[in-house]
Amino acid sequence: MPTEELFDSHILPDAHGSAAGQLVIAADFDHAGLACEPDWSSLRSAYARGSRGFGLALAQSMFKHPWYEWDIQIVAARLELTSKGLQTALFRDAYSYEAALRRCRRLHGMLERGHAGCFFTKVIEPGPARPTLR
Repeated sequence: MPTEELFDSHILPDAHGSAAGQLVIAADFDHAGLACEPDWSSLRSAYARGSRGFGLALAQSMFKHPWYEWDIQIVAARLELTSKGLQTALFRDAYSYEAALRRCRRLHGMLERGHAGCFFTKVIEPGPARPTLR
């Protein structure tokens, strides 16, 4: 039976009782480059392949478009499925429609606005190394 892949971290405090870590998530919050709607064609293709991966593709789309109205009946119709067929496909990938949507919206909101218990730092990728002259 497939299981949903989640991650967890376990950080042990040092001798002074403090611990620090860094989680890097590649996310682009410049919405100007994103389409107003999810890429229904690629989602239909992910479903048509019939193998695992449809749940992940849908969750990634939910994360990229958290402001989209993710009504399950509308999404099923856009994917040319019934609501039950959509939920069955997600169940095979060990995904729950509502849980995936809730987690994607919550994580997107935390990354975009921050959260009282979390500290986020925008990390800028270093530019290409310049050759040194000898």
